[in-house]
Amino acid sequence: MPEIERLLTELDERVKSGCRVWYFQAHPKTKYRIQNRLKEVNVGDMDVWEINQHKKEIFKGHIALVWSCGENAGIYALVDVVSDPKMLVDSEESTKHYVHEKDKSQKLLRVRIRFRLILDKYITAEELQRKSLQGTNFPVTEPEWSTISKIIRKKFKEER
Repeated sequence: MPEIERLLTELDERVKSGCRVWYFQAHPKTKYRIQNRLKEVNVGDMDVWEINQHKKEIFKGHIALVWSCGENAGIYALVDVVSDPKMLVDSEESTKHYVHEKDKSQKLLRVRIRFRLILDKYITAEELQRKSLQGTNFPVTEPEWSTISKIIRKKFKEER
């Protein structure tokens, strides 16, 4: 079984077993240039992500989809949430991608994340028929996850 299929099968099973999935949104024009950061990370790398909404619902063991809003809105990566929310400073590598100096090195409520998949061909908002989201963290429904999982499988088959 190819590695991507193994990963998606694992994630599908986790979702079916009740694991929560979240959108973790970046705002590249006004706050954080996620596409630049993703050029520097590899699968398995760790980082942190700010938690603003659903603070009491996001926990270690959950899955998150890294979403960038704006002109090229869509899903760019899949990550595992590997810690419960706590007050943390952004990673040194990550902090240089903030748009404004005031946003760098702040101790904020964040979770630690581990990159599981970085998409060469991101999933567009149009493919998902999803409009931009307001805020930073949003729940993904099980049917949404099922659609996303199918789109990722299709994209990887097209690459071969």
